Amino acid sequence: RDLVLDFPIRLRKQNKVDAGFEYTDKAGENPITGFIRSDYRHLILPSDYLSLKIQVAYQNQWGIQGYSVRYFQPWLFNWVPLAVNVGSWQETRSEFLTKDLSSQSRVAFNNVRSGSDVTVVWMPLDDLKWTWRYLHESVEPKANIPSYLIRSLSWGMLYQTVQDSRDPRNGVLWSLTQEIGGRLGDIELGGLHFQRTVSQLSGYWDLHPDHMVAARWMWGTFVPHSTGTFTFENEGFVLGGPNTLRGYRETAPPFLGNTQSLLNIETRHRLSSLFTGVLFWDIGYAGSGEVNVLNAPYRSSFGLGVRFSSPVGPLRFDVAYGQEWMIHFGLGHVF
Repeated sequence: RDLVLDFPIRLRKQNKVDAGFEYTDKAGENPITGFIRSDYRHLILPSDYLSLKIQVAYQNQWGIQGYSVRYFQPWLFNWVPLAVNVGSWQETRSEFLTKDLSSQSRVAFNNVRSGSDVTVVWMPLDDLKWTWRYLHESVEPKANIPSYLIRSLSWGMLYQTVQDSRDPRNGVLWSLTQEIGGRLGDIELGGLHFQRTVSQLSGYWDLHPDHMVAARWMWGTFVPHSTGTFTFENEGFVLGGPNTLRGYRETAPPFLGNTQSLLNIETRHRLSSLFTGVLFWDIGYAGSGEVNVLNAPYRSSFGLGVRFSSPVGPLRFDVAYGQEWMIHFGLGHVF
C-alpha cells in the first residue's frame, strides 16, 4: 500500500554577465571607468561559483585597467558546514591620503592594489556567522608616494535576524570585525603594522503594513603603528557620498581620517506595489583621533527619495541637502 518515488534532482545553472560604471575617478585621469563581470555557478561542485571581473577605462581609447578572480563554496565539499572564499585581484582605485584631514583641496591618487585573500565562514546558527580572513595586498601609488604592503589576519561576527536583506522589513543586523596587520603577538606577518575595528548595528521596525523605520549606526577606528608610512582611505575612513552623508560629494568628502562615527535614520512608506517613498537624515564625523560624541564637529544631511522594486532589488533615487543639493542613483537600500 506504500509507494516510494526515487528520482535525482539537478540544480539548474544560472550563469550571468554584469556590466556597469564602478566609481568616479577622483584623480581625473580616467574620465570613464567601469567593469564587466561574469559569474559561473556549479563549476566544480553543485552550489559553488567562480566570478571573473575585468576593470576597463576610457581616456583616448578603451583599455583593461585591472581584474579580479573569486571562487566561493558555501559548504566545503558539500559536507562540512564551512564556507570558503578565495580571491585574487589587481585593480586601480582612486583614493585620498588619510593624512589630508584639514586640507580642503585634497589630492586624489590612482593606486594599483594587487593581492589575494582567503576567507573561511562558520555558521553555528541560522542567524550567526563567524568569519576568519587572511589578506595579502600591495598598494602602489601612481605618484611619488611610497608603496606599502598589507599582511593581516582578521576575525568577524555577524548576527542577523533580517529575512530579506535586499528589502528588510523587520529584524536587526549587528557586525563586528577586528583586523591586525604586521604583527600578531610574537608572530611577524610583515608589511604595515596596524589594528582596525569596525562595527555596524542596524535595526528595522515595521510599524504598519505600509510604513517602517530603519536606523544604522557605524563606528570604526584604524590605529597605524608603523611610522613614516602614509596610508590611503581604504585603510582609514571617508564620509560623504550616496552611502554615508548623502548631502556631500564623494569626490570632496567633508571627513577623512582614522576614526569614524555615523548615524543614518530612514522612514520608508510603501506607495504602491512598485514604489516606496523615503525620508532620511544622516549625521556623522571622521577624524584623526578618538571621536568625542559631545564635541565632535558633526555634519548632517537630510532629504527624500524613491525606491522602485525590480527583479534585481530596489532601484534608488535620492535628493539630499547638506553642503549643497545632491542627487544620487543606486541599486538597493543604503542599509
